[in-house]
Amino acid sequence: MTGNLAADKFSAGNEAFADEDYDLAIQYYTEAINLDGENGAYYLKRCNARLKKEDFGGALDDANMSIKLNSGDGRAFQRKGSALFFLEDFDGALDAFKRSLEFDANNEQIKQSIRKCEAEINLKEVLKKNTEETQRNKTLIGLSNIHKANEKQDEVPPSITDDKTTVVPTSLKTKYDWYQTETHVIISILIKNIKEKDVSCHFGDKTLSVTIKLSQENDYSLELDLSQNIVPHQSLFQVFSTKLEIKMKKESGIRWDTLEEDHTKITVIKSPSKSDTVNPHKYPSSSHFVKNWDLLAKQVEEEEKNENKEGDGALNALFQQIYADGSDEVKRAMNKSFQESGGTVLSTNWNEISKEKVEIKPPDCMEYKKYEY
Repeated sequence: MTGNLAADKFSAGNEAFADEDYDLAIQYYTEAINLDGENGAYYLKRCNARLKKEDFGGALDDANMSIKLNSGDGRAFQRKGSALFFLEDFDGALDAFKRSLEFDANNEQIKQSIRKCEAEINLKEVLKKNTEETQRNKTLIGLSNIHKANEKQDEVPPSITDDKTTVVPTSLKTKYDWYQTETHVIISILIKNIKEKDVSCHFGDKTLSVTIKLSQENDYSLELDLSQNIVPHQSLFQVFSTKLEIKMKKESGIRWDTLEEDHTKITVIKSPSKSDTVNPHKYPSSSHFVKNWDLLAKQVEEEEKNENKEGDGALNALFQQIYADGSDEVKRAMNKSFQESGGTVLSTNWNEISKEKVEIKPPDCMEYKKYEY
């Protein structure tokens, strides 16, 4: 009886999830778990709903519980990887996604998640290296100042910046990455130690404008014309220790082929003018010159007709001209002689050819052989 009631609650949770009412879905899944706490599927579905609500800590707990109850479900490892990724535990997320891939080796979504984890891990190494170089440069500056002071030079030593100064590696100043889910497009701007008060982010229906104040002299700016529409009031940004993450809600749940709009594919369609109607074969062109393609085609035909033929081309042209201008008897003679002789004789004399079968006469020093199919 309890199991049936738990299943009913679980089914109600699935309906709420399909309607995107994730709070209600979590409530039903929790009731199902309270009635039957040994069903890993219940924890897995609540994990999904918590990921939608961005409760990544709760989602991680549910994923771990689902794995404990059913370690053979690769989806639980995938959800665990997603939760850890958003908690910025990229090493743990990478391990979880790799475990998930063992159950579904051809899953492209999992492979993409693995690549994202590896990119984040590499980024952390780059940022760490650049931070160490910055600190080393500060130390060298300090030593240089001490040396200059000992030499009693009247020079004010440069001040050493605070350790929490925003670090923007030269190679990453304009670097950003993006990926998408069924409902959102996520952009990561890879700048370390920025503060939320220094970020200005404006969402348009099909535009994104981001400005990050890095110092009194420098700002980071990103202006994008998006390839598809978004829902501005359901889009947001979040500041992490290593990046700024921008999460844009898709207006339509379709896959974006590109992040930015390709302006080269935009075609302006103009209503036909009077001149277009008079001369319909002047096709549109980006050139300043208008070409009449019918006239060009006619010119090519004339050139081909008047072209000086050489070698076999000239001989074939002659035979074609004789056949075209000849009488019916000439045409019959040419056809009969050519076919019966295997292409070795061509005669225009019907009186001579009509009397008997034409013999095969290959050219000197050549031998005729019948083609075998």
